[in-house]
Amino acid sequence: EVIDLGCGTGMFLDFVTPKVYLGIDDNPFYIKYARKKKRKNTISFFCQNIVSFSTGKKFETVLLVSVAHHLTDKSLKKTLSNLKREMVKRVIVVDATPKGFYKKVFIYLDSFLGGGKYFRSLKNISLLVEDHFGVKEKGIIEGKFFDYPYVVGER
Repeated sequence: EVIDLGCGTGMFLDFVTPKVYLGIDDNPFYIKYARKKKRKNTISFFCQNIVSFSTGKKFETVLLVSVAHHLTDKSLKKTLSNLKREMVKRVIVVDATPKGFYKKVFIYLDSFLGGGKYFRSLKNISLLVEDHFGVKEKGIIEGKFFDYPYVVGER
């Protein structure tokens, strides 16, 4: 059972097939597209603010993939607090951090195109997660133009 916060077009489902999937994004165009490619009845998409959402039922895992850099520290803390209150067992935060020669260009483009501007280090993401969950695993997946810090937090 997975909640995908900031699910976009539901691309995560191209790679895995959870028993139950709930995709939440605040972009109505992404949600409309995601609903068109919905694969089964246990998959749902909702257009809702990810910071203040509520499901009313327990989910095992919540994903925040390439979402954290869209949120201020205050909003990310509120989201994680909400997840803890919702009795989520595990949260997985994976984000992108531009690097190298083109770092400033990528930061500008991401900000200009509405992508986000709150890029954080692995240490900063870990500190935000550990305020609400125990950190079980963390690391960095290295890419050519971006590094991808990730943190797995559990209750």
